[in-house]
Amino acid sequence: MLPTIKIGPHDVTRLTMGGNIISGTSHVNQALDDEMEDYYSAQNVKRALRRCEECGINTVVLRADKHIMRLLREYRLEGGNLQWIAQTASEMVSFEGNVNAAMRYNPIAFYHHGSMTDRLFQDGRLDQFRASLKVLSATGLPVGVATDNPG
Repeated sequence: MLPTIKIGPHDVTRLTMGGNIISGTSHVNQALDDEMEDYYSAQNVKRALRRCEECGINTVVLRADKHIMRLLREYRLEGGNLQWIAQTASEMVSFEGNVNAAMRYNPIAFYHHGSMTDRLFQDGRLDQFRASLKVLSATGLPVGVATDNPG
């Protein structure tokens, strides 16, 4: 049994699966992004999620974009039980719409997308950042903030 922590009322394994590989985001180069996208078909994503469960992992940290939410739906319809911590998807037109759409898929927590956090701080748009956190807090779920460049 893997060690767990509490996030709200949920027991979360300290080892989770992140979503950059599934979404084709290497933060290295386009060739590696393309390779990850080619490998992580819907079938291979669901296979990886099932393997996480087999290994005792009970939580994934994935983007709240349409692609990921659809894969989570399929995975759960096939009997999957992983908990989901949702990262906001900064490309969505409406932040609130993105959060509302994600709520349909029962995340256990949210966190503000790191590159968006950085961009808002760099541009001095702290009011928009605070407004986003209010939207997340209104869900009643635990809320976190990520950053890619904390300097």
